[in-house]
Amino acid sequence: MMIDTYDEKRAVKLPLWKRNRDHTSGTDAVKTARTEYLPLVGAMEGPEYLAHLAMVEYKPAAARTLASHVGLVFRKPATISPDGPIKDLCNVIEADGSDITTLAKWALREYSVTNDGGILIDHPVMPDGLSLAAALALDLRPFASRYTAEMILSVQTSVIGGRKKISRVVLKDDEKTFRELTLENGVYTITVHTKDGGRITETKSQPTVNGKPLTSIPFVHLADGEDHAAFSDIVNTNVTHYLTAAELATALKWCAKPRLTIVGLPDDVALDHDPAIAWRFSDKDTKVEYNEFKGTGIVAIERQLDRLVKSMAEQGLRLLMAEQAPAEAAETAQRREASENSILASHAHHISTKLTAVLRFIATWLGLENDRTMIALNVDFIPSTVDPQVLQQLVALNQAGKLSDRQLFINLQKGEIISGDVDFDQHQVELENTVIDPPIDDDLA
Repeated sequence: MMIDTYDEKRAVKLPLWKRNRDHTSGTDAVKTARTEYLPLVGAMEGPEYLAHLAMVEYKPAAARTLASHVGLVFRKPATISPDGPIKDLCNVIEADGSDITTLAKWALREYSVTNDGGILIDHPVMPDGLSLAAALALDLRPFASRYTAEMILSVQTSVIGGRKKISRVVLKDDEKTFRELTLENGVYTITVHTKDGGRITETKSQPTVNGKPLTSIPFVHLADGEDHAAFSDIVNTNVTHYLTAAELATALKWCAKPRLTIVGLPDDVALDHDPAIAWRFSDKDTKVEYNEFKGTGIVAIERQLDRLVKSMAEQGLRLLMAEQAPAEAAETAQRREASENSILASHAHHISTKLTAVLRFIATWLGLENDRTMIALNVDFIPSTVDPQVLQQLVALNQAGKLSDRQLFINLQKGEIISGDVDFDQHQVELENTVIDPPIDDDLA
């Protein structure tokens, strides 16, 4: 197989990835694709089709849902541990200056839309004898690089040392450059294939850490092993809704306006249709009338659109669904919400695991211990508040010496009274540095 060719399993997924990507991108991406998602009706041509395209409503349900999911996960900052060089590097983790939060948002979107994509960790060549501090000062440090699903041509795994590991990856950097990552005799090897006219040149390298070769490919594949992307079902329903909306638009075009009908008019007679003109016919059998639509077909289409909107809501599109009727039990709503949150939480945990692998590869490149390095995305999606009575009780317990300052801090942070990105020690320092104005003496006032 040529180096610039997708493997068979990935090639089959390309149309699905494009469809999911377009519909989770929103209205502009879908309408720009034109007939790919909105077929021609009858013998439509250019201007008529463009008018039809503009008239058909597209509801960006999948795009809104993805945006809301990302917003829920990142409403609180991720937790990165431990403090040190790796945490500091998270402020600029990509070569373009992006931080770990930007990378994490991309990873969550890519995984949700394609169940694929990946992150490569690469490091520039290090001069011999350069210390870690000196290297970081010169920006000679590892960076993470994003690869969308479409930029990954092949991913192969093997059992090595009793563990399943990635053994070969082919990445498309651009139309002329393909990066092949392999384990040759257990050593990480990079082969860059460059198209030059009708031939392909190859350049090989074997990066090292402290003079030792790497024994793993520093590429993190975002896929979870399943063929199905999380947003495929929502997108399928969104596609059906768009086509049904087109049926409604066509029906309204032909049926919503009264139609002029003339019976008994000779074929060779031309009439001007204008409110200021009156017609007079010599044939008494000539009939002129306006026919109005009286059927129920449009109502059926509208009901189907409503059903599709509700179906999308059941798949996670809560933003599209009307408020529940009062008759619905609160417990039922809570169960449905908990189910939705548990799915989103599993996505957040999955991306946390993948990003932890990224940070540990970076630690390896820097020659640091990586067993304790980790990142955890937020899974607390619903804002919580502390009841005033509970707050009074917490403060009273603290003042009575029955609740430590740290436990009070934890409870106030859970209740979102204290920011989630401040730790206990930082909060104590802030309290110590807070200047409280003394009360004003009435005699001095």
